[in-house]
Amino acid sequence: MNAWTKDMLTEGLRNAATRNQSKAAAELLIEHGDWLEALLDEDRPQSANYVRRFVQGGLATDEEKLYAHLEWTEMAKHLQTAGHTYSDTQVKVFMVAASLREGVPVNLLEITEGLDAEHARMIVEAIAHAAWPIVRTVMAELDAQASAT
Repeated sequence: MNAWTKDMLTEGLRNAATRNQSKAAAELLIEHGDWLEALLDEDRPQSANYVRRFVQGGLATDEEKLYAHLEWTEMAKHLQTAGHTYSDTQVKVFMVAASLREGVPVNLLEITEGLDAEHARMIVEAIAHAAWPIVRTVMAELDAQASAT
């Protein structure tokens, strides 16, 4: 029996994310929602096998933290083969998340073909979240240039 809930997996994914890109990847899966259910579904071992869930005590406090580490690259490889039971949209969302997290190559033409507006929004927001430090720096430079003129 699986003792983890969607809330626990959400917390675990967030705790395991340390960079903007990994945070964006985690939030994309969390917002999508279907992936949390799939990763917890023991009747779908093809997804449950790619997540390691564990509890780790905090270093500075006695508080325990949940961590969920996905095998992003292995799951992406699995999704590129026949025999999985995921929708095209689920695969596209996961592939973008895996690309943000682990650099898994994606074909944006294939990702965007047939994508509905809601999933396109999720993907664009995840990419923007991952790139935010760069965007913020460019915006500051543009503001400084505008002020100088």
